[in-house]
Amino acid sequence: MGRPGLVEALVHHPELHDTLLQALADLGVGVVISDGHDLVRVNDASLALPPQVLDRVKDIVRDARRDGNESRHEVRAIDGAGRRVRVEVSARGADDGSLVIAVVHDVTQSRLAYQRERKRAEQLAALAEVAQGLTGTLDPDELLLAIADAARTVIGAGAAVLSLLDDKGAIDRLIPVGLSADDAVALARRPAGIGVLIVPIVRGGRTLGRLHLAPEHGAAAFDAEDEAVAMSLAAHAAETIEVARAFQHERQVARELQALDEMKNAFLSAVSHELRTPLTIVVGLAQTLQRPELQLDADQQRDFLQRLARNAWKLQRLLSDLLDLDRLRRGILEPRRRPTQLDALVARVVKESGLADERTTTLDLEPLEVAVDCAQVERIVENLVINALRHTNPGTPVWVGLRSCDGGVLLSVDDGGEGVPRDLQAVIFEPFRQGANGDHSPGVGVGLSLVARFAELHGGRAWVEDRDGGGASFRVFLAAPAT
Repeated sequence: MGRPGLVEALVHHPELHDTLLQALADLGVGVVISDGHDLVRVNDASLALPPQVLDRVKDIVRDARRDGNESRHEVRAIDGAGRRVRVEVSARGADDGSLVIAVVHDVTQSRLAYQRERKRAEQLAALAEVAQGLTGTLDPDELLLAIADAARTVIGAGAAVLSLLDDKGAIDRLIPVGLSADDAVALARRPAGIGVLIVPIVRGGRTLGRLHLAPEHGAAAFDAEDEAVAMSLAAHAAETIEVARAFQHERQVARELQALDEMKNAFLSAVSHELRTPLTIVVGLAQTLQRPELQLDADQQRDFLQRLARNAWKLQRLLSDLLDLDRLRRGILEPRRRPTQLDALVARVVKESGLADERTTTLDLEPLEVAVDCAQVERIVENLVINALRHTNPGTPVWVGLRSCDGGVLLSVDDGGEGVPRDLQAVIFEPFRQGANGDHSPGVGVGLSLVARFAELHGGRAWVEDRDGGGASFRVFLAAPAT
């Protein structure tokens, strides 16, 4: 029976009212009959609607009787359980104008179903676009941020966090989108089901990370369709993360190989120069001393021998540095600590280095006895002093200090030279690194590296900073062993 037929039947056949109204109520369709002023009949399905809907129906039927046309309306209200409902109202008056019939139908579920389908289609389209975009991203940082942002966009979340896990399953890194770092930590720690959708990112049976999604403020919780889309995104993200990690590993290997090649070139250049000079002198002096016709007095012989010993010592020190660096690299060099009067050791090494003969030198040494590896600490002091001699001009003052500090001792070698540029202070202790004028200064760039490594073996560290008043301040902290 069409709607005009329904209206006429209800108007002209009152005996059918109860039967028709009940049948429609059983179908979930509400019917309201009005004479234009009051509601004459209302079936059970209409009475089940929120009171606001019936109030709105009164206005609709009044307008329908006045206009004489069929009208359709959608009324929104809140039911007794606090849920939003949407009701469609169709009103049409009888031909004689006596009554107006309004058919009321709750369309909440159908509208929600339509919205879900439309949202699902939009999510799938966005997912396809995101997948294509992620495939072309190889930078790991850009990729991780793109995945987190894509999760928020595709799912329609208010905030998203991508948590990456280490080999032990602990959170190693958080990539937040739409919230602060502190809020990201809070979201990553919230359990699933409490306003949070958590989707694992799994690859080859291993969980690489998780997507944590929170709905927008005031929005409905995520549904099964949202979770399905998030799972699809997570599956693609897992594959892409693995590709990016492989690319990152290959790039890191390439960088290390390049660095090794540069180090090798710097090493060969420096060593060839550093070896050539003393070796040439040693060979030249030895050949001179072998000449039978050459008559040398005692002072000349002493001078030749001193020059031979000095350059032979340079060769020995260079070879020792290189051998120690190799032992340190292979982890076979460990400190052999024994109680040592450090102030006496430092004073002796400084004296033997000849620093005071070439630079104005000030010693400020606190009497200290600490268990250290004497040979390694001697090399630390020796290399710092040699570094000061090589990289400062004659006449530059040098200060050598030793004092106790929390948990150990602090050794310092300061100079009043030009200092170390800020961009080199962090890398100058790396092997084969030299100062800004490294191409013209002697040395292989091993000495400071050994200083840092020997300090680490003693539970400490080495660093350089600007000296108050100008120049450089090289500092070494050595941890004292627990007693």
